[in-house]
Amino acid sequence: ALVAIVLAIAVPSFREYIVLNRLKSVTAQLVTDLQFARAESAARNTPVYWTYRTGGSGSSDITCYTIYTTRVDGVECNCAAGPGAACGAQQTELKVVQIAASGRVELGIDDDTGADSFAFDNISGGIYYGTTDFNATPLTDFMIKSLIIGDMTKALLVFVSPAGRPTVCSAGTAPIKGYPPCTSP
Repeated sequence: ALVAIVLAIAVPSFREYIVLNRLKSVTAQLVTDLQFARAESAARNTPVYWTYRTGGSGSSDITCYTIYTTRVDGVECNCAAGPGAACGAQQTELKVVQIAASGRVELGIDDDTGADSFAFDNISGGIYYGTTDFNATPLTDFMIKSLIIGDMTKALLVFVSPAGRPTVCSAGTAPIKGYPPCTSP
């Protein structure tokens, strides 16, 4: 009976520990991939694009993003198709990341901007929306959310500044150790 009581207490907190570490891992991978895309833009001397999607195989069981070059007007790579199949023949796929909902972590983007993609400029290292950096859209931080599905108390926000630098903060009512709290603008 004592073992059953200890297990009843320990198992839920261990599951929460695993999911929280998955959230941190997905966020760390995202930040690393953003830094990779920015560096590739300079190394290849061409803009590198980051595009977010949900879905896959006709369902919404994943969130994903693609990092690629050579944007074709009006055509973005679709990470839901999977690695190796996300981009068309005229585009160069650099990386595809799919995050399964079964891991209880998902990505989201700031719906206020209306943008689901941006590019790193190969000259300045900064970001821009659209096909040119002369777009009329004012540049603000591009926000990507890392969330635990079904738990709105814990989230990490990744802000990509107009200068192209990602930063991470802890959002929600339950702060996540190791990350500064997000501040309101």
